Amino acid sequence: MADAWTGICFGEDAWNIPSRAEVVQKLRDLGINHVRLYHTYEATLMAFGDSGIQLTVGITNEDFVNVLSSVSSARTWIDTYSIGRGDIVAVTVGNEVFSSATDNVKNALLPSMKNLKEALNQAGYSGIKDDGNTVMYNAANKAIWHTNTRGK
Repeated sequence: MADAWTGICFGEDAWNIPSRAEVVQKLRDLGINHVRLYHTYEATLMAFGDSGIQLTVGITNEDFVNVLSSVSSARTWIDTYSIGRGDIVAVTVGNEVFSSATDNVKNALLPSMKNLKEALNQAGYSGIKDDGNTVMYNAANKAIWHTNTRGK
């Protein structure tokens, strides 16, 4: 469990939430050093930049089917959102995929994760964890890989 993280999830699909800068400062004040983002909004990534907070970024169910459909398209996503920057330590693919009513989302999960893993390796970011969601582990009981964490 030496590689385990304790952190907080941060989503922005709500109203009347503090500004991104206020959220980052509050998290720093609370000593939170790891945050899961359910998306890759550029303004949010910029707000967390140089904060010292490690990020797990997510690619939504709506996006991963197309964005990770090939290694090439996965590389484009990695480059677009600067996934190799030092504060991003993990990427999640989808959320509660197996409870999705859409079969194409369920069927695309493993191929999409394979494409992401290969694209991360090609880009030299093999230290970034690439994970499906926890529902996948419980529902499918399939072996999913973990790349080494940074510094190992």
